[in-house]
Amino acid sequence: CGPIGKVLDEQEKKGLAENAIIVGWGNHGWHLSDELVWGKNTIFEQPRRMTLIMKVPGIENGKTIDKVVSTTDIYPTLMELCGTPVKHSLDGLNLTGLMTNPNDSGWRNTAYSYFRNGISLRTERYRLTKYFRDAEPVIELYDYKADPNETKNIASEKPEVVDSLMPLLDKGDTGLY
Repeated sequence: CGPIGKVLDEQEKKGLAENAIIVGWGNHGWHLSDELVWGKNTIFEQPRRMTLIMKVPGIENGKTIDKVVSTTDIYPTLMELCGTPVKHSLDGLNLTGLMTNPNDSGWRNTAYSYFRNGISLRTERYRLTKYFRDAEPVIELYDYKADPNETKNIASEKPEVVDSLMPLLDKGDTGLY
């Protein structure tokens, strides 16, 4: 039994499991020379993808949800589960609907990343990144269906996809760059 199992077992022993919400998420990945990088500080998928596990009383556990979510979704979810009203706007969304209906077609299925003058939008199929440079912005587009390792920037080959995703990317532009 690993560390999470020990926590769950102890909760059971103490009678706390029925009223406890457990959230665990892992540190993101590490480039091992892919994308010519050794480390984890990029906007590519490898260092951005992480595990999110939630155990919630009253919601069937043990499901895998194959949707794009963000760590910003954790806080609004916990507030909802605890019945705590939030009186200000949040960047994240409440995940409880997705936990009860993993096939929710209305889920936004997007997440944003920011690094080194770049904003990246992750959708179910694509990653669109805009790097703000002095001369002009650089646009990158990767197709996870055709290229799960992000080895070929197809932005110039798929301008219609770039154009369709750009308004979503602009929503994530906080004015940081």
